[in-house]
Amino acid sequence: MDGDEVPRAALRVAGAEMANTGVGMGRWVSSPPEDQAVRTELQKFQREFIACIAERVSARGLNPRAVLITSPHDSVTCATAASVVLVISKGTATDAMSTDSYGDFRSRTEVTAQALIRDSRSAFGWSDIAYWVFDATCFTDAAARKAAFETAADKFADEIGQKLNLGKKLGISEALTFLQNARSRFESGSLAGYNDCKANCRSALVSLVTGLSGEHDTRRGIKALAERKELGETDAACVQAIEDLVGALKGMASKKGAHPPLSDENDAAFTLRLTEATFDYLVRTVGRARGL
Repeated sequence: MDGDEVPRAALRVAGAEMANTGVGMGRWVSSPPEDQAVRTELQKFQREFIACIAERVSARGLNPRAVLITSPHDSVTCATAASVVLVISKGTATDAMSTDSYGDFRSRTEVTAQALIRDSRSAFGWSDIAYWVFDATCFTDAAARKAAFETAADKFADEIGQKLNLGKKLGISEALTFLQNARSRFESGSLAGYNDCKANCRSALVSLVTGLSGEHDTRRGIKALAERKELGETDAACVQAIEDLVGALKGMASKKGAHPPLSDENDAAFTLRLTEATFDYLVRTVGRARGL
């Protein structure tokens, strides 16, 4: 059996089974009822981390309710032999209550963190998630848990603050959202997800150039940035190369024909990496030119 795939039989849940995955939409029942103590500890683990996130976000003057994991959400928290995995969905909670599920896979050495992330996502039909992987010692060592939570929460809060501030200053908040969606859909591990990943890459590129330049056409937008000396000390050939690259990426990420084929993982990964690199280059270059 492939060590990167969680056996579907290991992902038993209460409720009706889904035909394709062998799992349902209720609470996970990976431990027998007498292991209620484990489930209670996993619940405590999840709640403590969310509280830590809320505290760190508030300390930076941001509204915790605007952050994904401090508002109603659905989640999966699982212990494996090597780690504790927390997966939180985005936009799937239908009321003021969160649906939280738990799993104890510490005796299943073949179950990996990445497999749990992908399989919990496909099992529950989540399209957009955030996830964290903590060392297994955090499950039983309170001091290690506190230190790991604070480090992860600080990083999360800092990234949110930096992205929001940079996005507002450069006018690319929408583009950042598209890029985040592209990464999230890629990590779904499905053919539909790979296709959505490429579509979001295209939208991210168009929105980025529009936000930075004010031009809706990407080629005219790159030219406008160059004319304003916001692409650094680049000659005409370099500007043309950037134009061609953005244009080629936009075309690569576009659906073509009446019945375009679904993208595979390699195709989507290639498009995503090039898009992220191009995005990073343009944001850093223009941001530096504007003194940000």
